[in-house]
Parts: sequence; structure tokens; C-alpha cells
Amino acid sequence: MGKQSKRKNKRRGGKQHRPTGLVDDPTASAPSGTAEGNSPASKIIQKIRHGDPRVRHASLVALSRTLYDCNALENAAAASSPKNSGGEKTNKISAQANNPSLLRALSEKILDTDIPCATTAVGCLLNYVSFYCGNEGAIDLSRVDGEDDVASDVMVPILLQRLQSSLGTIRSLGNTMMQDRSSKKESKKGSSSDNAADKQWLTIKEQWVLLSLSLSTLAALIENCPKAHERCGTNAFPQLLSVFDLATSSIKIWTADSFLPRKEMEPIFDAVTNASRGFHSLLDDNSSLITSLPVVGVAAAASTNAPPSLTVAVSELTNVITNSTMPTMTKLHASGSILSLRKVLVLESELVDATAEEEALAVALQSCTNDVIVPLF
Repeated sequence: MGKQSKRKNKRRGGKQHRPTGLVDDPTASAPSGTAEGNSPASKIIQKIRHGDPRVRHASLVALSRTLYDCNALENAAAASSPKNSGGEKTNKISAQANNPSLLRALSEKILDTDIPCATTAVGCLLNYVSFYCGNEGAIDLSRVDGEDDVASDVMVPILLQRLQSSLGTIRSLGNTMMQDRSSKKESKKGSSSDNAADKQWLTIKEQWVLLSLSLSTLAALIENCPKAHERCGTNAFPQLLSVFDLATSSIKIWTADSFLPRKEMEPIFDAVTNASRGFHSLLDDNSSLITSLPVVGVAAAASTNAPPSLTVAVSELTNVITNSTMPTMTKLHASGSILSLRKVLVLESELVDATAEEEALAVALQSCTNDVIVPLF
């Protein structure tokens, strides 16, 4: 009985969660004897989908240092350029970084329950979007079958799901840590409580690093992939605003009583800077998105999925700009977002028969521009 139960547990342990609602991957069900099943990409996919997180992590680390290394991606982008005489030639022996099935499998790993695996996977995709899609010599994604679809239909939804998951986890862990700190002050325990607090912070820090990389990847997709930019729209708007609120409160809490030095909070500053950059890129010259957002939120919203109002967005951005602890780059992108909103809602809008809320929003934007942004720079 003991041996049989062990075998059953072993079989169960090999099954991995795969995000639902995504386009099926042809290599996932391809027989091993077929061309698809024996291709270089399919062999890599099998490893990064392995049941053992150690195998997955080792495979992902290897990819990050070879196929998805920034220098390798720049060279691959240059080689694939139509301007390159040999741009149409591809190496059939080795896997290609822009293989749609491989990109899909990497995207799935962003939601891996093993955080080091998820972090390495999103790092590979960040390099791909930044150094391959963002390379001036690279081929246009819209002319590559399946590649642009993966970016918009797979990467974007998974990244947004990861943002939501990480934000919830950080809030939960942060609340637990603060409760433990309060209990420690009351009981005045010794070094054992300090060690527990250090471990808790390391777990939270790990989540902030993953959140920061996910935000940077989303920002790069918005900037480099037009179809992904369209897919983000109002879907990314609430997630990015939530990062501002969480980062501001976290910085305030962790700096209280000199609990953490600024150097330890670098992942938080990186995350809020990447969120600010993504927000700026999302709003820049995007009048259709800006005009589609509600001016004010409903007091008792029937749906929690409703996008935040423009009034809330302006308030959050103003708080970021005026927060002395925020990095300069964060403030710069937040200022760019304010100016993008002002351009559409004030300069290009004729406030004829405007409601009181619309007039108040225009005043808030103009005030932030005149009293905050201009004096700041």
C-alpha cells in the first residue's frame, strides 16, 4: 500500500496549473515523434513546464543567459531585419526567441507558484520585449504570424493577472508583518522575533521584485507592441493606479521608526517607477482611452472591476509628484501623465456646457500643472 500511494503522489506532483482562457499551444499536445514534438523549441518548453520547480528554474535561468540574453536578442533582431541581406534566413537547428509557442510557455510561467521561476520567466520576456521588439532594426511584429497575437492575447492578460496577484499578496503579507510588529512591541520579545521579521520582509521583497519586473515588461509592451497597447486600455489602468497607492503606504510604513533603510526598499521604488512609466506610456497621445474614462466614480459602485475615475487618477498622480520620498524618474513620468490628461481634457476640449465635475477636474489638472509641475522643474 505504501509503495502504491507514493507512486500516486508522484504522478499527481507532476501536474502543473495552466492559465485558462488562453489560445491553445500546438506543441503542448504534439506527439513526441512528430516534427513539432521534436523541435528545439518543444524540448525547451517541456523543461520549463516540468513538474519539478528546480528543473523549471534551471531551464529558465539557462534561457535568460543564452537565447533571451540582451546581447543575443539584439543580434537576433538585427539579423531578422528586412534591411539585412540575410534577414530571411533562420537557423532551423536552434530555437528562435520569437517562437510563438515558446513565448506562450514563458508567459504561462509568469504565474508559476514558485516565485524564483516566475521572476526568471518575466525577466526573459522583459529582455525579449525590450531588446528584440524594441530594437529599431527588428522586423515589424504585425508581420509575424502568431508573435503579435501572443504579445496581446497571452502576455498582457497574464501580466495583469500577475499584477493583481502580487498586489494582493504584498498587502496580505504587509498586514501580517505589521500585526507581528505590534505584538512584538507589546510583548518585548528578543532576537527570535527580529529573525521572523527579517524572513517576512525577504518574502515581501521577493514579491516587490517580481511586481517591478512585471510592470517593466507591461510598460515595454505598451511602448513597443501596438496591439498589446490596445489590449491594455482600461484593463491596465486600475492595476497601475493600485501600485501608486500601495507603494506610497508601504514606504510610509517601512520608513517609520527607521524600520528599513532606503537601500532595502529599492524594489518598491523600482516598482512605482515602472508603474509610473507604464501609466505615462498608456496615456500618451491616447485621447480615445482618456475620454472613455469616467470623470468621477460612483459612490457605491455596483462592480469593483469598474475603472477608476479621472479625478482619482489626478489625485494619485499629484500625490506621487509631491511626495519627497519618490524617485525623480517616478515624478517625471507622473508629470508626463498629468500633461497628457491636461492636453486632452483642457487644451483640446471645449468646456461648453461642462458639468461641475468636469470643470473641477480641469481646475485640478491646471492647478497641478501650474503649482506643482512647473515649479518642480
